[in-house]
Amino acid sequence: MTNQDLDWPIRVAAMNALQHLVRQHGEVLSWDVIDRGFTYQGETLNFANRARGIFWPRHMRETALSIKTTVPRQGREARYERFREAG
Repeated sequence: MTNQDLDWPIRVAAMNALQHLVRQHGEVLSWDVIDRGFTYQGETLNFANRARGIFWPRHMRETALSIKTTVPRQGREARYERFREAG
């Protein structure tokens, strides 16, 4: 029995699309550019979801495609700061 990473082709398609976008727009991509998504097997998939920090496209079974966080509002602790200090 082999252990195949079934999500690998989707991640490769996403990384190839991101490389193309960086060549077009530079290293800092606006949300409008990211929100256009990428094409995988003739279907448009999202790179990320603006409302969710950990994003799993419905096509992926084993791994998340993207993880993001936000800058905390003034006077609030960064959401994941306590984990960095504990590690």
